[in-house]
Amino acid sequence: MIRAVLFDLAGTLVKIPGSLPDLKEEILIALMRLGFPLSFFSKEDDLPSMLEKLEAYVRASGMSNEDKSKVWEEVQKSIEEFEKSIIERATLVPGALEVLATLKERGLKIGLVSFMSSPVTVNLLRRMGLDRFMDTVVARDFLSDPRPNSAHMLKALEDLGVRPEEAVLVSCSASMVRYAKEIDMHAIGITPGCGGELSRAGADRLIRSLADLSAAISELGGGR
Repeated sequence: MIRAVLFDLAGTLVKIPGSLPDLKEEILIALMRLGFPLSFFSKEDDLPSMLEKLEAYVRASGMSNEDKSKVWEEVQKSIEEFEKSIIERATLVPGALEVLATLKERGLKIGLVSFMSSPVTVNLLRRMGLDRFMDTVVARDFLSDPRPNSAHMLKALEDLGVRPEEAVLVSCSASMVRYAKEIDMHAIGITPGCGGELSRAGADRLIRSLADLSAAISELGGGR
């Protein structure tokens, strides 16, 4: 039975202005300055996948811990500069407030996992009126390891007091869906199209918008 719903923030509850490809380009430029072969990365990767590739390369490179730290500091600097630029221009995904209110009425716990920094995450939640629905929020820097993985989801589930199999992730990111499935969570992917990547990542259900979420959770056995 589903007792809790975890949401991804960017693209799922909040539309992020600007260009994510531009952010990836900035990260690639930073990596090029550090001497990384750009052929190892692809602009087609989503951001978590790009960072996973970077982590794999760094592990295999034999770098010193000091050099590894320098790499991640440069990457985080690029990400933080991008995040600062989006706060005032971000907008709410249509139907977000309504669906969160419905899930609360059904007795479901609600959590948020964000790979944006905590100042940006908290600011966006408050400005959009989303904070009042959240039982827990786990931002990128709430854990010592800020790199994308399932650890942030596990922390949110611990806060909510539910087991992974009692929770569902809602996200438009294939990487986030894969992290959820790695820890035996259910996952619902949001996509306006066919959702091939989300399906390959293991999504249990695909929906076209938040308007379809409540019914999809019911199909998985969630709420009253």
